[in-house]
Amino acid sequence: MIAGTALAATGFGLLPYAGGAVGSLVLLMTAGLGMSVHSLLSRVLVAEMVGDAIGRQRIYSILMVAINIAASVGPFLAMASYRGGNTRLLFTVVAGCYLLAGSSLLGGVHPGLRMPVSATRWPISRITLRASLQEATARATVVATLVGTFLYAQLSSAIVLLLADEIASAPMRAVLLATPAVGIVVLQTPATAVMARLMGRGMPPFIFVCAASLGFGGAMLVLGSGLPPAAALVTAIVLFTIAEPFFHSPVSTAFAGLASASRLEVFNLRQVCWTIGEALGALCGGTLFLLLHRSGYGHIYWLVLGISSVITLTPLITGLRKKPHRPGVDGCQDEPAG
Repeated sequence: MIAGTALAATGFGLLPYAGGAVGSLVLLMTAGLGMSVHSLLSRVLVAEMVGDAIGRQRIYSILMVAINIAASVGPFLAMASYRGGNTRLLFTVVAGCYLLAGSSLLGGVHPGLRMPVSATRWPISRITLRASLQEATARATVVATLVGTFLYAQLSSAIVLLLADEIASAPMRAVLLATPAVGIVVLQTPATAVMARLMGRGMPPFIFVCAASLGFGGAMLVLGSGLPPAAALVTAIVLFTIAEPFFHSPVSTAFAGLASASRLEVFNLRQVCWTIGEALGALCGGTLFLLLHRSGYGHIYWLVLGISSVITLTPLITGLRKKPHRPGVDGCQDEPAG
């Protein structure tokens, strides 16, 4: 985890001195690798140290609140550090933040901890991959995460493009884009209380992932409904804001509870699912939507996404009623590894 923050600090700190596109790309990949390593292992650490799904959910929720407080403050800190086209101070501050984060781990994490061992030399073994396709809860968790991250990526791609075209007021655009981050800070605690109570009654975490993804899908349907653009955008972002507290942290909780000999592997699987969904979602949102929108058919894009999410996710939720709850698999209690 410390090495990850150090890599991110190196990549961002040297970015102003890259001297070209190739150098910038290498440094951004370095920073991205460091961020990915830290993100992965921080979630593995929680899964290793906290033994029950409700406890993990609470910690992952606190993590999401902290991330979104930082996301709310970060842009203002960036504006204050950006001086007349010179990015050196800005990226020095960014690198310093990553170094500070890494150094905080020296006092906050017991030095005797060791990273959990993977079952094979591969990041994700064939056994884990096979289980994720064959076991119902694992399969539902993977599918819901892929669909949810694909839809969530529209918020930073297609919806941003639509905002730029339809909302003339820059402050209004800024408020709408900041609303989901502020919403996490305000709503995550009560949402976690609701999820903890329902999980205590036996509801598996992937159900929250499915429900939140359906909320994102509902936002897509609103955008394709023919409402005036401003009203549709405001309504869609409100739906995103309400659904988001039930998505991000439950994804980690759901993967942490999957039956596997190695939590490192299941979190590698989480990282793969998240990255594929987010990357494909951003790609479609930045290309396919733009093409359709400029041709006057942008509503078709939103309707296809919304209807597809309902068709994909509803059977995952309704299927819960047909199967008895199994504690170790559904993630409310852990079975012994192996």
